[in-house]
Amino acid sequence: MNCAHERGSLTGMFVCLVMGLLAVSALVFDGGQVVRTYDEISTLAADAARIGGQQIVGIRGGDAQIDERSAVLTMNRYLSQFGESARYRVGKYELTVTLVRRVNTNMLALLGIGSRTVVASRTVELVQG
Repeated sequence: MNCAHERGSLTGMFVCLVMGLLAVSALVFDGGQVVRTYDEISTLAADAARIGGQQIVGIRGGDAQIDERSAVLTMNRYLSQFGESARYRVGKYELTVTLVRRVNTNMLALLGIGSRTVVASRTVELVQG
């Protein structure tokens, strides 16, 4: 049995397996960072929206609505404790908080993916009744 023509084939297979393992590891590690970041900013956005949604005027008059100025000030004060700033969309009966954070990748950077942008939006709505 002459195996001279198969010389080095194991090396090629080993390189492919190692590269595949590194790619999967990069996705798991950096993907975990992205998911963790989304969870963090999603929670912050929800908390800020709840706090802003508590700034209500007109309850006694029967037309409760969100006080835009007070809501934005309160949400800014809350988020500044965490070093965050957000985009707000405030209406009379609804308010939305959107947080954006860039996550730098470590292992995926080797494949040319240097960062990912994570966005979380949360909305509160006043319910009359």
